[in-house]
Amino acid sequence: MFDYKVSSETNWDWLEFYLNGRLLQRWSGEAGWATYQFSVLAGTNVFQWRYTKDPIGSAGLDAAFIDNLDLPQLARPSGF
Repeated sequence: MFDYKVSSETNWDWLEFYLNGRLLQRWSGEAGWATYQFSVLAGTNVFQWRYTKDPIGSAGLDAAFIDNLDLPQLARPSGF
């Protein structure tokens, strides 16, 4: 899970979140701080955040913010 905030041109500039190359969610416009939760299978995973912007116009801060990334850790066997 992670917290996000977006201040961008609605429906033109996007914060996108990908898990293993698959788009899970995207946000645009004015979105105050909120939490996004998602499921992850055990093993190696690739997390990617992209801010995509069209070449014309801007609105708000024209930015996206990520905070409080919380990834669960696998328990290690005792003795490590």
